[in-house]
Amino acid sequence: MCSSDLMISLILDHARLSEGQVQLLKEPTNITAMVKSVCEELGENGNPVQKGLPEEDCYFPTNAEALRVVIRNILSNAMKYSNHQLKPVEVSHQITSDEQGTNQLTITIRDFGYGIAEEEVPKIFEPFYRIDKSRQKATGGVGLGLSLAKRLVDALDGTIELMSRLDEGTKVTLKF
Repeated sequence: MCSSDLMISLILDHARLSEGQVQLLKEPTNITAMVKSVCEELGENGNPVQKGLPEEDCYFPTNAEALRVVIRNILSNAMKYSNHQLKPVEVSHQITSDEQGTNQLTITIRDFGYGIAEEEVPKIFEPFYRIDKSRQKATGGVGLGLSLAKRLVDALDGTIELMSRLDEGTKVTLKF
């Protein structure tokens, strides 16, 4: 898909989610296989990814297509802004149960790159927001990836938390 087609597609997806026009159907999804697949897909560009994934397959009820977009957008940003010589991007997930027996899926993506200034963090999920406007052409993107990820996480009844420090990197935690 060319960049203008991708941008139009992202804008339309974002608008549909904003208006509540998207109903996401959930079904048992192999989270381990999905995360490995996205890591391999993005890692083909020579960007190392350290996977802290369980050996066995882990299934969780979700919308596989929507969750794949979320993971891909966040992991892509982590790889783009990480210092790969320092340490590879880390990806992990786990499924835990609370006292009532309700399962919770947690996916964590952590990079060891530039980081984000504290005052920028609250704006990071806004549509078209870019931290460093001067890097826009060098790194590509239109500033919709994280906004779309946030909308999809909300539509999946999940939460997204971003913690970052300048020159130390960024950690994104998804909970469903």
